[in-house]
Amino acid sequence: MTYKNINLTSKYIAGYVFDTYSLRKYKKTIKSTCKLNGKVFYCEVVTERDETGRYGFGKSFYYKDENSKIYKSIKWMLKSLNK
Repeated sequence: MTYKNINLTSKYIAGYVFDTYSLRKYKKTIKSTCKLNGKVFYCEVVTERDETGRYGFGKSFYYKDENSKIYKSIKWMLKSLNK
C-alpha cells in the first residue's frame, strides 16, 4: 500500500542527554485526506555520541502509545494505523 499526500505535524515532548547518547520524543499527528487523518502516534529518536562527544545519525522508533508494539519503520507504523 502506498500513502500519498500525507503530512505529519510534530510536537516536541521531551529530550534527554546521557553520556553516550541523546533521546528526543515527539508526538506526531497525521494530516491527510485519507482515513488516517487525525491519527496520532509517537516517535523517539536515539542519537549516539562518539568518543569525541560528537553526535552521529539518529535512529527512529515509532509506537501508538506506551504499551504498544515498537516499529523501526514509519511504513509499518502507518500500516498498523490503517487496520
